[in-house]
Amino acid sequence: MVPLASSNEVEFLYIDTAEMGLGAEQNIVVSLTDYKTVDDASMIVRGMEALQEIELPLGTCVDGAMLFSFVPGDTDRYEVATLTFSSGGSRYLVDFTDADAAYRSFLVASPDMQMFSMDGDGVCAEPELQVYTEGDGETLNQDQSIEEGVALALGADSRARSGQSERKGDLVVALDPGHVGMAYGGGAASFGLTEQTATWKIAQACRAVLETYKGVTVVYTVTPADKLSPKTELVARVNSAVRQNADVLVSLHLNSTGTGVAHGAEVWAPYNSGYNSETHAVGVELGKNILARLEKLGLYNRGVKFKWLNGDRDYPDGSNGDYYGVIREARKHGLPAIIVEHAFLDNYGDFSKFLSDDAKLRSLGMADAQGIVNYFGLTMGEGTVYRLYYPPMLDHHYTTDANEYRVLATRGWIQEGVAWYSAKADQGKPVYRLYHPGTKDHHYTMDRNEYDTLARRGWVQENVAWYSDPNKSVPVYRLYYPATKDHHYTKDAYEYKVLGTRGWIQEGIAWYSTE
Repeated sequence: MVPLASSNEVEFLYIDTAEMGLGAEQNIVVSLTDYKTVDDASMIVRGMEALQEIELPLGTCVDGAMLFSFVPGDTDRYEVATLTFSSGGSRYLVDFTDADAAYRSFLVASPDMQMFSMDGDGVCAEPELQVYTEGDGETLNQDQSIEEGVALALGADSRARSGQSERKGDLVVALDPGHVGMAYGGGAASFGLTEQTATWKIAQACRAVLETYKGVTVVYTVTPADKLSPKTELVARVNSAVRQNADVLVSLHLNSTGTGVAHGAEVWAPYNSGYNSETHAVGVELGKNILARLEKLGLYNRGVKFKWLNGDRDYPDGSNGDYYGVIREARKHGLPAIIVEHAFLDNYGDFSKFLSDDAKLRSLGMADAQGIVNYFGLTMGEGTVYRLYYPPMLDHHYTTDANEYRVLATRGWIQEGVAWYSAKADQGKPVYRLYHPGTKDHHYTMDRNEYDTLARRGWVQENVAWYSDPNKSVPVYRLYYPATKDHHYTKDAYEYKVLGTRGWIQEGIAWYSTE
């Protein structure tokens, strides 16, 4: 049998539950660096108080990631001791005792004595996973114990800023859709869905919601049209955010272990270093806010996590660099960056509940946006007119009702952000709205005579929709498409011009927006 050191051969060791109740199932995943084909394997787990050894048979193995599951029969502190496996006709033994026990152990307590960790607000929270890892690269792992993670979170609370109070001018949010815009390669894929397809849809939904708020500009680090090299893409994404004067970078991803066991959402943030320390404080609090919104959708909250490069003094002050490239490169620019891992793409439960159709992906993006809104204290502007699009009917809808805007998004309508801004009722000229039950179409007009005439022809009057700016600040144009008998409204002069070349009839200025 060939002995192997875990520090050299183990890509990551994943323990699903750090503190669990008696009778619950524990899942342990080991991923090997150099052995992707495994014929058979077993794991020894030791009960440290009862001085017992339990041999666990291999459950499944995917590309070298091995799953071991069991239900502990006694309360105890258990440690992963050894892994024995066969590959290519040889037998190997991996000894985990060269790794700190804090990273390879878990506690089993009676249900009434189960332990919980304390979050940054002093509230008991379910314990997070523990992972021991070696080497570079972007893997699902965590390099500190739960106690260290809690200490970092508590430190962040004392320094966390109010995002709104320190901001001057518009907040610029850079959304970074993970694995989008790559020249080749990509992210995880499972159940017919690729990570880059999902993150682009999540990013679009997030942007649409954020743009309904005043004082915020949303930019993308990449789009599907980009062709970034995998060797330089992380730096390129950060540089794109910096060029666009971003105040914060939110990188959107999906998780995967290759085993389908893990589930839930987590956020990776800058660790607690003195170098550009504000990035840590912002990252922790922003991450908490986003996770709180994702948790409301039903996702398991795995917490805010941190990881750094041991012994790699990557920052100018000599401190170790953050492990993940996007976070590390952004920190060098003083730009707070976080990675949102929304759900596990290879977990069928997560996939079916949160990823299996466009509406669910949009819900994730909307939750991200609400977390950003909550942290930075954004508010909707008075007189905001929102635009939505319904693909089955090729129809646009406009409303000043923020609740209607949110509700329709759950019923197949695509949120397209702010269309324009209404003047105040006591200052502007009314724009009327009508509805035709037969065609299910809305029509808008400032012409009172047209409003009354259409009512006699089967249209339902729905009163004043909004008000035109008497100062005529920004024109809103109207177009008509004969084939569908549909009207379209936009304050984008370029859109008005382009649609005029594609069969739409330009009908001039309909009314005016305040900005």
